[in-house]
Amino acid sequence: RRVNRADALESIRPVHAARGLLSKESEEMNKQQPYSRTERVNQQLLEIISRLMISDVRDPRVEGVQITAVDVSRDMRHARVFYVMLDSEPGPQVQEALDRLSGFIRRNVGKQVRMKHTPDLHFTFDESVERGRHMDALFDKIHADEQSAVDEEA
Repeated sequence: RRVNRADALESIRPVHAARGLLSKESEEMNKQQPYSRTERVNQQLLEIISRLMISDVRDPRVEGVQITAVDVSRDMRHARVFYVMLDSEPGPQVQEALDRLSGFIRRNVGKQVRMKHTPDLHFTFDESVERGRHMDALFDKIHADEQSAVDEEA
């Protein structure tokens, strides 16, 4: 059995670290999390799907849909695609249209990305943006209440 040099070095790293044989720079390098493959795939799929939604998708039900994030499973077989509506609230027709378009989008993603398997796309409405808007409205109300209290004191 042939031993990979990188694997051999990784196996002795904890022993050397415990004995104080590793330099500070190498310890710091090991603490940093490398940019994982799933993060790179998430970013690439986000760019490709966003571009496809703008240029190739002609369904009027999905006008105003903006892709906010993509979350690929660790095995790269499934991807949750998060979206928001720019103009209006999402209705069931928007979700239905995106579900019907997922095969078309998946096929086009497969043409542009070199992966063993093109992930199945599952579209999900991104509620975090709506929660953020709600929080902004609450902060604005608090600020207005504080301002009116200061004006009454004066």
